[in-house]
Amino acid sequence: ETEFRINVRRLDELTHHLAESNMLDEMVEALCSLSYIQAKCAAGRLNDLLQEYGTAMKLLPETFHARTRLQEYFDFVRLQGNALSIYPEIILQQAFHSSHSASPGIEARSMLTSVDHGIILEEEFRADRVVLGIFNTTHSAGNQISGVCLLDCDDGASLCFSASYDGSVQIFDARQARLISVLYHDSSLISLACWKSFENIVVAAATRGGGMCIWVGAVVGDGFISKKTTLDVCSDTDMYLGRLGNTVAIACGRNVFVTDEVFSKISLKFEVASDISCMGASRDGHSLVLGCDDQTVCVFDVDIQASSIHHHGFDITAVAILHNKKLAASGLREPRGMLGAVQLFSGRIILWDTETKESKGELEGHCFGPVGNLDFSGDGSKLIAAAQDWEGPRVWDCSTLDCLVCFRAHGVHARVARISGDGERAVSGDVEGHIKCWQVPEGNAGFLRRDNDNHVGTVRHITSCSSDGKMMISAGADKSVRLFSLDENGFHELGKYEVHDSDVNRLDVAYDFKTAVSSSDDKSVKVWHIDGLGGGLQEVTTLIGSRGWIECVAMSQDGTLVASGDNFGEVKIWTSVDRSSWTCIHTICTAEDFCSSTDSQSLKVTHATGSNIGCQSIGLSCTKSRLLVSRGDGMVGLYSIDQDCRKFSLLAYTEAHNITRQDGMVEAFLQFAPDGSTFLSTGDPRLRVWNILSDKITAMCEYRLDGEGRRLVVNKNRVAVSCWNGWIYLFESPLHEGPMFNYDLQIQAKLWHSSRVDGFILSSSNESVIFCDDEGHIGVWRLLPDRWSTSS
Repeated sequence: ETEFRINVRRLDELTHHLAESNMLDEMVEALCSLSYIQAKCAAGRLNDLLQEYGTAMKLLPETFHARTRLQEYFDFVRLQGNALSIYPEIILQQAFHSSHSASPGIEARSMLTSVDHGIILEEEFRADRVVLGIFNTTHSAGNQISGVCLLDCDDGASLCFSASYDGSVQIFDARQARLISVLYHDSSLISLACWKSFENIVVAAATRGGGMCIWVGAVVGDGFISKKTTLDVCSDTDMYLGRLGNTVAIACGRNVFVTDEVFSKISLKFEVASDISCMGASRDGHSLVLGCDDQTVCVFDVDIQASSIHHHGFDITAVAILHNKKLAASGLREPRGMLGAVQLFSGRIILWDTETKESKGELEGHCFGPVGNLDFSGDGSKLIAAAQDWEGPRVWDCSTLDCLVCFRAHGVHARVARISGDGERAVSGDVEGHIKCWQVPEGNAGFLRRDNDNHVGTVRHITSCSSDGKMMISAGADKSVRLFSLDENGFHELGKYEVHDSDVNRLDVAYDFKTAVSSSDDKSVKVWHIDGLGGGLQEVTTLIGSRGWIECVAMSQDGTLVASGDNFGEVKIWTSVDRSSWTCIHTICTAEDFCSSTDSQSLKVTHATGSNIGCQSIGLSCTKSRLLVSRGDGMVGLYSIDQDCRKFSLLAYTEAHNITRQDGMVEAFLQFAPDGSTFLSTGDPRLRVWNILSDKITAMCEYRLDGEGRRLVVNKNRVAVSCWNGWIYLFESPLHEGPMFNYDLQIQAKLWHSSRVDGFILSSSNESVIFCDDEGHIGVWRLLPDRWSTSS
């Protein structure tokens, strides 16, 4: 594999110099290059790239010959920015599946060469990832799978059908992963439907040219004998089809066309109020459901009578309906924020009753893209969903609304998936022409998550406050501090304390679990007494005097020293003898210290202006001899504390993490390891391990993350790190005989949550991870048998 090298300085200056030299053609060529876009995204310069497009459009005359081409590349980057900022290496894939008439798609298809697309998978899979069949398809290289179907035969055989943009339909024996036959057409196939009709099998596929081809046949011996029929339907390039009785229904634009029973002509045409964006049909062919651009869903029966119209309020990207018409599912394209100028979307699934239009529940888990495909099992107990993300198809329990399994082995977008009638198998196809058949487990395979929705808004932090780990305190953006317990039946709220006047940001607890502190945007720190006998929390006092909101706070293990950091980069030190009366004994100004230090290891601060000098995290060593402070500019400073806690001296500071956010900040989070001479930090897509030796900070090793690090926690020899994109990494290192922390971290598990995780607790028994997120949830991941060893 060739290493992808980037010269960041040239990358930042290239288009600027071309524009200054009036070399407009060369500037456009750079901005209209997938390699240049990939390099900018890999360097974390997505927002700069979007600005370059805006500047170029202003410089180019209205009559400039390449103006349309530049706009098409700008639209591509704007729409794909969420994906490319995280996985820049998939740019060719994303461009290939963009509009076929737009310049990025044309460039991608010209770059694709014929390569071997045989499947190579890991030797071991989790129990929830059992692959029954791995089909080495003969679909042309780089051609997306546009449709898949599973069909159970009377003789016990199971057939898998796949359609591709290369114009072929391939038929496999799903139980033996054996290719039976290949059906060919002279244009791209964009959707697929298969069913049994008496003794025959009907295979219907829509073509990109606005037509349809239908094969009617049967499996004879080791092959498939069929008769092919073609039919011109419309001139639209986006078509959807499905079974309707013994005919085929084709949707394009606002129109739905229905063939006769021998598929020789269009026998019926009807129109809906808005363009159709997706289509689904029940397994028995008696019901048809259409998702439209006006955000409505229309349900029709076999007699083309509209029986239900339901308005969702969001763009509809996928629909499915159960054979009895009592349950339908809609995939919604829901905005979830901005990344610079790029709109981000997530996929939400609504289950609803087609008669009463009442919601039966929501399925949330497709965080990185809208859902593109839905399919019910025969009895409606399970639903499979494939989305435009990298997670893989998910199977949901329609009664409990739990995610039973996520098939992650594709590694690329798997946009189409179907589940068998009995709900025991599933098949999925991805954008690179790969087909996989899966076993669907019974029950929830993997980690169980229970949510608690008592906080309103983001839960900013959570920490344990009992020796057995069954009691915890949470801090929320709803100005409250809450006390919870956890048992086999879930979470139980023991107390709610609304004493802060603004968001509560961070918590810390003394080693004996008798005292806790909370910091808030109201510029105060609250000290709490923890009554372990069921008395809850009692507010002891309020520590005030900070100039700005207090982002972070730390308490020494003996509960007599508190350090709090505000958004001006100031750290206040408080001490107490009895934990009741507290005195501020010192104020550290990191902006002055970092700039005035002459330590040979220190870096010259060139960007410590504005809000990025605010304190992001504070750590106190177990002996109270050292203090760590991280700031929003990625700097980490090490201070020494004398024996009387009266003198604080800056020993060293270093730039620990790179700024990757548009606002010029990095939320560097750190924590001391138990030995006190090691600390860990995150903030960019790295977990870094540092050693403090002779009052110097030395980077020992680092571990790459699939996203910007958000929070971390260290528990003996185990480390947990959360990322902004929802990933949680669990690391473990071999235990030393002595107190030294072992740097040799191994990934023990990699979990994923549908929203940002802002804090978590590692249980002492290594059997659960308790977490809080930015949507107000507190949950727990539990370890089931045989899951830790193979869940990386």
